[in-house]
Amino acid sequence: MPAMGFISRAALLALLLTLVAHRAASFSLDVSGPDWDYTTTDLANTTSQACKDAYSAEIDCDDTLLGIVASMRPAFDPTVDDYDRMCVQTCSDALDAYVAGVKAACNQPGDLAKEAEGNSGVPKDPVEVVGEVFQYSFAQACRNNDTGYCHFIDSSVTLDFGCNDTCMVDFYTNAHDMPGSHYSFNYYYLGPISDWWEQEFDEGWEMVRACSGDVASITGVPTATTGSSPAATGESTVELTASPASTGDETVTGTAAVTETGTASAQSASGSGGGSTSAASSISRPMAALSLLLVSSFL
Repeated sequence: MPAMGFISRAALLALLLTLVAHRAASFSLDVSGPDWDYTTTDLANTTSQACKDAYSAEIDCDDTLLGIVASMRPAFDPTVDDYDRMCVQTCSDALDAYVAGVKAACNQPGDLAKEAEGNSGVPKDPVEVVGEVFQYSFAQACRNNDTGYCHFIDSSVTLDFGCNDTCMVDFYTNAHDMPGSHYSFNYYYLGPISDWWEQEFDEGWEMVRACSGDVASITGVPTATTGSSPAATGESTVELTASPASTGDETVTGTAAVTETGTASAQSASGSGGGSTSAASSISRPMAALSLLLVSSFL
């Protein structure tokens, strides 16, 4: 009987670990949690149910991406291993499919995402903008060169770069090519980037163009396979940087160098994600309790 009891507890522990691993491998934007709080409750009240359903669809990406897009937690500090799990072709494809699905479903005049304006959220943006921010953040975070991920090599953004600096060339190429570059999540709410960043992106793109008349071959989205390292991808793709005007991260001298933060920018944007009580909380708390129960069973 004791052996049977031990096997039963071991099986339960294995199930628990499986559930935790599964949750880390995918996420839904309609689930509020420590790194994300822009759910369907933050869409316009006129948003159709079909659009809300598409917005809530599961995205097959490691949830490290949630933190890169929007986390304000000081403890959020992803590692190279986290990036390896996130920067895979499966995630890139999943984001493409997600944005396409939202575009197809959110086709009614009232289907809108709220944007922070003053102390309130104003319905004004196409709902797919949220997914496009994830696409952009993914591309920037996964930039790499032969040495590794750009974020871990040099986490600064500067206009003083050489034409052979693939990290910076890809950074400004992504910013120019991807519509999600014009938005960010600040205090977990959607809003436009600052005029400072718009100018930075424009000037950086002009420098990329000056480097070469042919930038068609420059891409920001990795073509990695699951578990591959940056060196294996051969492409470069940084995290959304904090707004220098508001976070104090600006270190502009003569070269307009700005420190990357790896979390959402903290430029002025009012309101929290509004948000429903998190399904993540309703799952994680029982899991935590179960974990404690399991541990106590062995003591």
